[in-house]
Formats: sequence, structure tokens, C-alpha cells
Amino acid sequence: MISLFASLLDRLSRLHVVLICAALILMLALNTWNILWRSIYDTEPGPILPWTMVLFVWMIFLGFFPLLHEGRDVSLEYFKNRLGARGQSLLEWLADLCALFMTGVILSQSVEAISSQVGRIPMVGFDRYWLSVPLVLSSAFIFLDVIVRRLARPSRGN
Repeated sequence: MISLFASLLDRLSRLHVVLICAALILMLALNTWNILWRSIYDTEPGPILPWTMVLFVWMIFLGFFPLLHEGRDVSLEYFKNRLGARGQSLLEWLADLCALFMTGVILSQSVEAISSQVGRIPMVGFDRYWLSVPLVLSSAFIFLDVIVRRLARPSRGN
């Protein structure tokens, strides 16, 4: 059962990376269009900047999960490698507890935070709370990922 969840989280991580790449390509295309349009017509083609900002926020929030899932997070490798097996295990537990605590706080406050984000985003046209949805999703996936990794570790000998 744990391997099924781990496989699902692997797929979700890859999906997040695909969505991040799509958002980046869309941002680049929109801004290229904006530059070309302005150079030819000397006017603004539309709400490029607000959409670029929305896509950028989504990219950042969507990126949290694959970053931690794939082990590319900021870590204390310099110190970790000098601690020995027990120290490394302790540091890994501490990092996992911090991840659980932080994502738990985000998730516990998400309903209130999202409900307080009222109004529409100017020139984009959808409600403000949609900016936070990727953060909540990433937090939930990180929370689950830490639990699945911890449950899977004893079977790997750690």
C-alpha cells in the first residue's frame, strides 16, 4: 500500500513539473508577444503583466512539492555528511518534523486564509483565492510525502 502511495506521489511530482514548465513557456510566450506588439504598434496588447504575475506565483507554489519530493530542497549536506549514521538519521527526522509542522500549519490555516481572499484579480478576471490553491495542494502533497517516506523507511533498512 505504501508503494502505491509513493508511486502516486511520484506521478504527482512529475505532473507538477510539467505544469511548471507549461507556465514558464506561457509566460515567455506572453512576454515575447508583449515585446513584439509594443515595438510594432506602440500600445499594450492586453493584461500581460497581471497574467505573468499569476503564472509566476503558481509556478513557485507548484514547485514546492517536486522540490522536496525529489530531494532537491535546501539541506545541510556539509554538516550532515560529518555527523555519522545516527546524526544523519536525527537530522533527517528533524527535517521531516519541520516539514510536517510547516505544512500542517499551512493546511490548518488554509480554509480561513482562502476565505479571506475576496475579490477578483484586476485584469485577470478570477477570484484571488485561486492564487493560493497551488500552495495548499503542494503543502498537502508534501505532508503526505513525508509520511509515506517515513512509513517506507523501515522496509529499506533505515
